[in-house]
Parts: sequence; C-alpha cells; structure tokens
Amino acid sequence: MKKNTTVFVKSTMSKSSRRKGANYEREVSSFFRDLGWPDAKRHLEYQSEEAEEGRDLDGTQPFAVQTKCWGKTPSISALEEILISEEYPIPLAILKRSKTGEQPLEVAVMRLEDFKMLLSALLENVKSENPPSDSRS
Repeated sequence: MKKNTTVFVKSTMSKSSRRKGANYEREVSSFFRDLGWPDAKRHLEYQSEEAEEGRDLDGTQPFAVQTKCWGKTPSISALEEILISEEYPIPLAILKRSKTGEQPLEVAVMRLEDFKMLLSALLENVKSENPPSDSRS
C-alpha cells in the first residue's frame, strides 16, 4: 500500500508570483482539456510525487508539463526540471513572458527527438487521411 506523503516546501517566491504561476497552470490545463485531455488539471505544490517529477499538471499523458510564467523571459532550462516516466515520457515546458510593457511571448519547449517523433506521427496521420490518388484512372 502506497503511503500518502505530503511535502511542504517554503517558497522564496512572493505571494503574487505564486498566484500568477497557479493561474497560468490553470490556463494551460484548460488548454489541454479543450484539446482533448479531459483529465488535465494542475496539482498542488505539496503533492510529493508530481513535485518530485517536476510536473505542474496531471492528466496530460504523454506530456510531462512544466509551466513557467515570469516577467522576464523564462529559461528553456525549465525542461531540465522534468523527470520523465513511463506514464509521462515526453517532457514539455510551456513558458510565458508576462512583463508589463513588453510584448507577451508564449512558447512550448521540447526535446528535438520528441518533436521529430510528433512530426513523423502527424505526417503518417495526414498520409493515411489523404492517400495518393491513382494517376492511371
């Protein structure tokens, strides 16, 4: 039987920064639900398993999602905070620059090998939906 463990971590972030981050996690989980991941949701920082894996969201398989919403442009090193697992094999960092006065910027960062795999799967899907026509007809 798995023991229920709760880990409390004292944060060095201000309350408003934590609120902004939590709001962005909710926004991104809503985005995933809209695209077909009905169980996508943010989890709380003190839920130990997800926190140890560096994931901010649950129910986004195969993507292990880490979100960052900063005034300055977040670093792509957020991807390195994510531990992959059998259930969440593709690390994905969704980053947002939100500084007032600067143009907002949102990006998704993933490993190139995962991007190639997704493009290949997309191409196969397109080919299967649009098979080449027989030019002899």
